[in-house]
Amino acid sequence: MPDEPIALSPEDAAAALRQIARAWELDRSDTMALVLAGQADFSTIEWTQERLTRVAFLMEVENALSKLQPRGGVPRWLSTAKPGPFFGDQSPLQILTGPTSDIAALLREVRAWTGRR
Repeated sequence: MPDEPIALSPEDAAAALRQIARAWELDRSDTMALVLAGQADFSTIEWTQERLTRVAFLMEVENALSKLQPRGGVPRWLSTAKPGPFFGDQSPLQILTGPTSDIAALLREVRAWTGRR
């Protein structure tokens, strides 16, 4: 995958996921969906390489969204369905719970939008 983010330890990934959950005002279910962990909680997540990579990408998305500063705030932007060919009437949060390649694609889009401001 292009532009692989930095590697994280399980401890760093858990801390980053907690911070993202707070910043994005996510409930436990949405937070666990971001790392494809189903009904797990922070203490029972099995930190596979895929999950570590997802959190690293999510950290990059968080950074890009802080630069984008969407109207209504990041939590609202993430949870609101968007029209158009990229989103296809999905919310960004729905995209972030899909394949890691979709997270990378959303990150590229957000970075491109940030560059236009």
